[in-house]
Amino acid sequence: MKNGGLSKGGKVAYFMLSGGLDSVISAFYVKKKHQPNLMKALFISRSVENAEVHKAYSKERLYAKEHAKKLGVADEHFHEIHVPFSWYAYFKQKQNDMHPYGRNLIYISVAASFIAMDMKCMGFHYAGIAYLVLGFNKENGHDAKKDFVEAMQKVIKLGVYKELTFDELIKLETPFIDRYKSDILKWAKENNLDWVFRNSWSCYYGGERHCGSCGGCENRKRAFKEAGICDPTDYEL
Repeated sequence: MKNGGLSKGGKVAYFMLSGGLDSVISAFYVKKKHQPNLMKALFISRSVENAEVHKAYSKERLYAKEHAKKLGVADEHFHEIHVPFSWYAYFKQKQNDMHPYGRNLIYISVAASFIAMDMKCMGFHYAGIAYLVLGFNKENGHDAKKDFVEAMQKVIKLGVYKELTFDELIKLETPFIDRYKSDILKWAKENNLDWVFRNSWSCYYGGERHCGSCGGCENRKRAFKEAGICDPTDYEL
């Protein structure tokens, strides 16, 4: 096939990996469901120089790269995109517990722009589809809900399709958007993905072990408990 394994009507999967549980399990789900001809991984770094933003960067990147390899993504198809959240750092100085509002609004927009240009470079501007795989679940904020995803799907069409005549090329794929985090773990267990329970990162900090007390760790603990699955995570607390 031409263009890195693509043919007319082929499928490309772009896995948005964070190093966490939801993103990699969602990626395996879509890989199994759609069996894409070509797979790529996107990892967004939001680090800001001299600011307390993206503290877990090194850990998240480490596991995101490991997940990409497990999925069968070639090294040259692992793309790190740097989006410095300088405005977030500014507001965190004013209010330490400030939430990064609109984060997924930015992530999806950046990813869609990258995919459009990547597909253009591959000459894949005819019939086919590119899946942008997102690990959203029912417990996430409003910028991970169905109505938001549906709105973003329309925005992407207006933002890139008209210029590239892609029609309905980029599809936002959110396999667990109506499911709880515990349901995601159950699906992983049933599909022999137990290894990801130990090899993933949910902590907001980048220590040697999960801290055990931040929001990410608490959500991880609760999900394992609700799923009835032994949590193998090494916590500080």
